[in-house]
Amino acid sequence: MRLAFAAVGLALLSCGAAPLLAAAPRYTASSIVNAASGVSSILAPNGLATIYGTDLAGHTQSLTASDLRGDQLPYTLNGTGVGVIVSGLRAHVVFVSPSQVNFLVPALLPPGTATVVLTRLGVSGDHVKVLIAGCSPGLFLLKPGLAVAARADGSVITETAPALPGEVAVLYATGLGQTAPPLGLGERARKAAWIDRREEFAVVLDGRTLTAEVLYAGVTPGFGGLYQVNLRLPEHTGPNPEIRLLCGDTASPAGVRLAVGTLTGRDASTQ
Repeated sequence: MRLAFAAVGLALLSCGAAPLLAAAPRYTASSIVNAASGVSSILAPNGLATIYGTDLAGHTQSLTASDLRGDQLPYTLNGTGVGVIVSGLRAHVVFVSPSQVNFLVPALLPPGTATVVLTRLGVSGDHVKVLIAGCSPGLFLLKPGLAVAARADGSVITETAPALPGEVAVLYATGLGQTAPPLGLGERARKAAWIDRREEFAVVLDGRTLTAEVLYAGVTPGFGGLYQVNLRLPEHTGPNPEIRLLCGDTASPAGVRLAVGTLTGRDASTQ
């Protein structure tokens, strides 16, 4: 079948027919979202974003080691021909499929309105407007309504293996903005670095704002656009509390919970 298709293509070219072009990518401003929270049209520098649409790519492909140049993420994944430009700056792409493209929002973008355009094999989609904020926090989800989190030893926190009051939970997020020191364009973090707006950051647990309990809020080493928040759970934490990240006057969406159990079976008096 592939040989027959190639023969037809050569025949068309030999008789002067125009080459087949990729269909124009289709998407809207509301289908460009924070990759973790799904909030549309509000992105943050150095955050992961997702474009949903149709005809975005010819096939599905994830970032692999061959796409990397040291600690630098690629502008396009090998063999896909898919690129994203945000207000004239090439963004770094980490995943493509016909209906979804994930990219890293350029770290140099100032707050305000930005223009996003996706190209596939030289064919551009619409230029659409999105908002850029200093931070736009979103928690990654293990499943709808449940935050992705791990213990300090790396084991995953789940409903069947919940965290306990007094333990440290490591939450994973994106959209927390630049860091100090700042990361370069498309750079994977080599080491831990706190978010730049550290003094404005807090975790809200069942409506209670926590700051002293935040042991770290910054990039995750080895990744681009991925952040982690190391939180020591208060001793009085109730089961499965709602959890939100607060950055200035912007919070991650409501309705997300952290899997937390009780101290039953343990000597609570020693905690």
